[in-house]
Amino acid sequence: MRMIIVARSIERIGDNAVDIGEQTAFLVTGDFRQFVDASH
Repeated sequence: MRMIIVARSIERIGDNAVDIGEQTAFLVTGDFRQFVDASH
């Protein structure tokens, strides 16, 4: 059960990192583009 919670937390950290990256790219370029999922 603890490993499920850890995995979920790591996934949330990754999602937040992608959101921060998208916002940073928008601030730098002024062009909104959504990052694609690289896990596939």
